Amino acid sequence: MKKILIFFFVLVIIIGCGKKKYLAPNNYSENDADVNISTINIAIDSTCLQTYFLFSVYDNKSEEFVYNYNKANHSIDIFNLTTNAFFEKIQLDKSGPEGIGELLGLYVHNKDSIFMYSRGLLALKNAKGLFINKINLLNLGPYEQFGEVGFNVHLKMKYNPVHATLLFYSFYSEELRKQNPIITSLNLKTGQLDQLPIFNSDFFKDNDGEVGFLSYLNMSSSKADTLLVYNFEYESNIYAYNLNSKNIDIYGAKSEYSPGLINLVSTKNPDQWERHAIENPHYLHVLFDPYENLYYRFHWGGVPYKASNNQFNSFIDKPLYLMVLNDKFEILKEIELPKNRYGIHSWAVTRNGILMSNSHPMNEDIDENHLTFDLVRISINEN
Repeated sequence: MKKILIFFFVLVIIIGCGKKKYLAPNNYSENDADVNISTINIAIDSTCLQTYFLFSVYDNKSEEFVYNYNKANHSIDIFNLTTNAFFEKIQLDKSGPEGIGELLGLYVHNKDSIFMYSRGLLALKNAKGLFINKINLLNLGPYEQFGEVGFNVHLKMKYNPVHATLLFYSFYSEELRKQNPIITSLNLKTGQLDQLPIFNSDFFKDNDGEVGFLSYLNMSSSKADTLLVYNFEYESNIYAYNLNSKNIDIYGAKSEYSPGLINLVSTKNPDQWERHAIENPHYLHVLFDPYENLYYRFHWGGVPYKASNNQFNSFIDKPLYLMVLNDKFEILKEIELPKNRYGIHSWAVTRNGILMSNSHPMNEDIDENHLTFDLVRISINEN
């Protein structure tokens, strides 16, 4: 009997050691954080929108502005966040010598250097909406190596003035996506494309990419233009790639509200992907706050697909959570944000906190005469 017990004990150890661990352990700060939410209301006229989904914050050291893409009017609507007032509008052309298509990426480097992305085209325009430069992105390199480079809601456009580069998402076919690097760097001085050694994680590769719709890498602002911080929709880990040392560090950021790894779904059953995406968490952007030296990680929680006998949940029923981490990626706080208020991916860091668009489809507080944002302010309680 004793030999049998020893055998099973050893077997359990072998099985436990053989199971691959995909999640890095969480580290917690000794300090805590307080979260305060306030609302900004800016008067608008009929040419503006009540909600914007693509915007960029610009700080000129004396005042702060938010540049919003108005898809309906094909314009950039600019609001002053210091005075909480409309500032001006940049009207864009859809055709002709200054024409550009629907914007999918926007970044304001300064008032006369505004980066814009429309599928296949990278443009640099001035404050009057005139081209300074433009690059055809479809002819930069072979598809098998670089894919189709571009931006989406997961990869926010950001110019790195130290290296004179922009980072692009590489969109591939399903097979190429499993093996190729995800991020491509374009040097705007030389026109050279380089692939960064950033691949899908081991969880994705070991499970043959069976994550359904939740396949994207998220990347946004990073610290000191030397550290690229990113994560994946399908897991809670946070990754940091150092542009100088070329090292990648992995940090644990498992939520207390959601599992750290999503359930798998077969690539052969795309009809199940929507249900899978509703039931599982989506790990979203990690934002760096240069004013407070903090990181903010958002995630969308999972909900049961079937709400009741005759009712089903959808994406708009998913809760949104915010995790606050210090510059060592130690967790300070995690909270559930107000329900039915924010659109996902519609956030940016400002001097006074996280600017969040109140663009949730179920938000009942939208006022046709005002543009409304929330400011989420974080303050650290040192112990």
